[in-house]
Amino acid sequence: MVFLAVIVLSDPNLVVLTFVYLIAFGLLLWAIATIVVGIFGRLFSPGLRGLSVGSGLIALVVAIVVLLVPELVIDVLLVLLALVLLVVGVGEIMIGAFARHRPSLLRGVAILVGLLTASLSVLVIFDPSLGRLTLALILATVIGIVGIRNFLHGITGHRSVHLYGAPQPTEV
Repeated sequence: MVFLAVIVLSDPNLVVLTFVYLIAFGLLLWAIATIVVGIFGRLFSPGLRGLSVGSGLIALVVAIVVLLVPELVIDVLLVLLALVLLVVGVGEIMIGAFARHRPSLLRGVAILVGLLTASLSVLVIFDPSLGRLTLALILATVIGIVGIRNFLHGITGHRSVHLYGAPQPTEV
């Protein structure tokens, strides 16, 4: 896991492209399966079979576009994600400014989080490569933390956690 985190940090574009290709291939397989079910699924009503074929064709077109132009798809998705984050950031700012029932410290934190979120989203809208880098850094951090935790867990050994009221395991 730690080695994987280093790979993610060394080439973020490779990781994002790999992720997009995996999703595209999964979508392609799903599209083919829904088309086949729509054509040969005799137990379904004609309307449901037509819907299955139609949705499969749409998914097939989307999968082909993603496979042919992954860079464009990544940039579009990052901009859409940034727009959603902009809305979330503005919402946090509004909550911090107008939610009078909260303590002042929490309102200040909400405004600060909203400003940071909105600022990052605007930066990503204007430069999607920054979004790729941020996504890769977050992914590498999470993978690295999990890897270090697993490593430390292996060194220190495993002790069962017994929950209150849960049946105790029996030894054989």
